[in-house]
Amino acid sequence: MKYQESDGILPLRVEREYQTVKLVPGLRKFSKPIFNFIEKIIKGRDEHPVYEGRDVAGGSGAEDTIPAILIASGEFFMASEEGRKFISEHFDQLKKAVEYFEKKTDDTDGLAIITKDMPDWADSLTRKGKLGGINVWWARSLRLMAHMAKELGHEDDARHYTEEFRKVEEGVMDKIYNKSEGYFRAAEGDNRLDTVASIFGALYFLSPEEAVRVEGSLSDKVLCNTGLQNFDKPYPKEQIFWSHKLTGWNDYHNKFVWPWVTLENIQVKIKIALQHPDESVRAKYKKEAIDDLVYMAKVFEEVGGVYEVVDPNSPKPAKMPFYTPVKNFMGSMSAFQGAYGQLKNLGWI
Repeated sequence: MKYQESDGILPLRVEREYQTVKLVPGLRKFSKPIFNFIEKIIKGRDEHPVYEGRDVAGGSGAEDTIPAILIASGEFFMASEEGRKFISEHFDQLKKAVEYFEKKTDDTDGLAIITKDMPDWADSLTRKGKLGGINVWWARSLRLMAHMAKELGHEDDARHYTEEFRKVEEGVMDKIYNKSEGYFRAAEGDNRLDTVASIFGALYFLSPEEAVRVEGSLSDKVLCNTGLQNFDKPYPKEQIFWSHKLTGWNDYHNKFVWPWVTLENIQVKIKIALQHPDESVRAKYKKEAIDDLVYMAKVFEEVGGVYEVVDPNSPKPAKMPFYTPVKNFMGSMSAFQGAYGQLKNLGWI
């Protein structure tokens, strides 16, 4: 929050070493020394904020930053008194962030129109338009902003966010959700299954019956030996960012398995197991939720770490020229702990 700019933009990350230098073959070990020399010695600061579209070497648009921060804020708000106090103190900053993001949206349906390359977490891909994942998160962030505003006594803000949420939710369900086949699209007009959008869309917006249909689509289209791949069909080479293509990262987001994605899907299975009207379906997805967690634990054990990306066909780290995937990746660890914690609290494990 302390690095928010006057227009409401928030940094996509705050660095203590130069991430972009780390990605250049042969320069990884020089990232922190260069950072320390430039930032600490010359500029006199320990941290370096990086904003969307300003990461020159990487080129990341990072247009999912604000929805992700708003969702995290909502979760913190609901989780503890400390979170509630923090959000109360910073609510005006969150409002400014919403106002900044609203400038990206289409007035007719509320959906964000993405204009920059490498716009979201799948940042090896160049994609524009009304993307599925970003708009699913945008809708969720508006719903949480409405809840926080109401709880904090900001009635006018709560009404505004509620109205915007309803418009965006309708836009997502009309233009992003493929109801006939049971999955969320990668973008409006693109019949490519987006696994992450489908997981979070099912979690946030679908009935348990519809969520079962999404689970069937994921199983049929993107499930492989070590978990769920990100897209069906994979993006073509011409939509892979030039630096990733040059260094052989063609499969990074396209074909490799990101364990955090499979682990997040356990949350959808828990939802079905708790809410579906059919007892046999509830029992089936309860078992699958437990089995998926156990299986991913075995994958990590066989791979030898809580890896960032793994091979889709057998439990081993994904291989790329000039890059070794992170062995203990925070996304994988936190998703595993989140699923484990919920299953344990339910008394299922």
